[in-house]
Amino acid sequence: MDVCSLLTPAELNAATGTDDYAAGTLDSVGQCLWNTEGTVNNQGSLIVGYINPDVTLDFIKSTFGTGGVDATVNGHAAFYNPTQGLGSMWVDVGGGRVFVLSFPRSSDLNPSYTQIAQQLAEIAVGRI
Repeated sequence: MDVCSLLTPAELNAATGTDDYAAGTLDSVGQCLWNTEGTVNNQGSLIVGYINPDVTLDFIKSTFGTGGVDATVNGHAAFYNPTQGLGSMWVDVGGGRVFVLSFPRSSDLNPSYTQIAQQLAEIAVGRI
């Protein structure tokens, strides 16, 4: 599956309140990198999407659980972690796969990212 097809620039812009997101770029390990100004370098707005076939939600919770909270995305069990460098929404999409939507930042995600992560994950998971 092309992870970059899960979110459009218009959806990213609407969720984040900007108008600068470009189409995603698939990297060599199958992650989609969405960024502003058409770059893959992290200028503080990078969003990364990935479907991980080799991890469980329980493992993610035990590893990154400090400060995180359980969530539900389109009826799927999920985990939201706002922690610095690991800010992410993890969604169990079934079949042993977890969809990851990550917001790599140099500080903890501010509270607005709870809604941003939820909104974008709902859209993406609805397309998986």
